[in-house]
Amino acid sequence: MSESFVLESQIRLPYRYAVGKWYGAFLLGLTEERLVGSRCGSCGKVAVPARAACPLCSAASAALVEVGPRATVVAAARDAREGGRQWLLVRPDGADTCLLTYGEAESGTTVEPDYDPGAGPVIGALRGFRATA
Repeated sequence: MSESFVLESQIRLPYRYAVGKWYGAFLLGLTEERLVGSRCGSCGKVAVPARAACPLCSAASAALVEVGPRATVVAAARDAREGGRQWLLVRPDGADTCLLTYGEAESGTTVEPDYDPGAGPVIGALRGFRATA
């Protein structure tokens, strides 16, 4: 009979990822403190972050559109570990899809983005969302 054991290790996985036109526009928008989505060329729904294909009907996206900046919290859940953060599922004004992010708010609350102006065009430029005053 064998005993269980835990192997602790770290894996370093350097990579490069070409974000493309659509997600690239979303990341660049974050550096300008804007949320950029995409409008579907078929059903007209707006997805955030921007993407090449509509997540609702799979048709090609036709245009980039600015959404928000305010959003509504659709769901909230806290990481139960000590020091755990709260996750928010938010639907920005003008969007038909939601964005998963960090924040401190309850479902139904109106929130606004909290940006890190020095982060550059990376998802970390969006720190999360906070309740509006």
